[in-house]
Amino acid sequence: MSQENVEITRRWNDAYNRRDFETLLELTDPDFEFKSVFVGMESVFRGYDGLRAYFDGIDSAYARFQIPPEKFFDAGAAVLVKCRIEWRGNESGAEGMMPVAVAAWLKAKRVFHLESYPNLSEGFDAVGLSQPEEQDGAQAASPELVERIKRVYEYWNCGEPDLMVDEYAADGELDFSRVFTGMPAFRGHDSLRRQIDEFWETWEGVRMDPVEVLDVGGGHFAVDLRLWGKGRRSGVEIDQRAAFLYATRESDGKVVRALLFPTLKEALEFARAEPPGDS
Repeated sequence: MSQENVEITRRWNDAYNRRDFETLLELTDPDFEFKSVFVGMESVFRGYDGLRAYFDGIDSAYARFQIPPEKFFDAGAAVLVKCRIEWRGNESGAEGMMPVAVAAWLKAKRVFHLESYPNLSEGFDAVGLSQPEEQDGAQAASPELVERIKRVYEYWNCGEPDLMVDEYAADGELDFSRVFTGMPAFRGHDSLRRQIDEFWETWEGVRMDPVEVLDVGGGHFAVDLRLWGKGRRSGVEIDQRAAFLYATRESDGKVVRALLFPTLKEALEFARAEPPGDS
């Protein structure tokens, strides 16, 4: 049941960001209560009317207000979400980002209590979990790096592969061989662009969303990635995880090598044993 709660919470978060009220009400208990940490908001919202009032307040003040998830933690009857708030003001146009943690408690496959916290530590305390240690010497990436990674993957999602290729050094390398056995590495902008075009032919319509970005030191970072959606041309539905391990050049931050792995764990193990290229 707890893994099912994680998936329900993931769907609730996705419906929140899409403002899909039909799905939200389907996944929300009538006695729902939400305690918001966000400054300037009324602190507690109750029931379906409270949920609608919350969104009315948010959407009247902000042209954009999203809460992208980075990682979900299973706490049995509760789910903790490591995430961030991203906003752009309606009148001012000012943009901002703030890391937060959101805990959801569920019963009968519906969210009945939601509470946000200013940091992950408070969230772990609220759901009764111990905060995990850093993974294999890696640590959470800086907000600047997270924003860069998010922007790069949006180039794919928006169909702008040239901008994606521009993030690589002129002799940059893209290596899928640890997932697609026998596939050679691709080097240089022309080769990278041809490979991205081939993937686009099959997977246009499938999103690549970074779930978590970890800094492994020395200009290297790992991205836990969710690939999901339905290929427009292929008709293939996909929802799976993978991970990229990147090495960047110190002088300008360009990517010199990107390795694809089936899991984040394998990417981090490789980084610990053999950093991917020279930075």
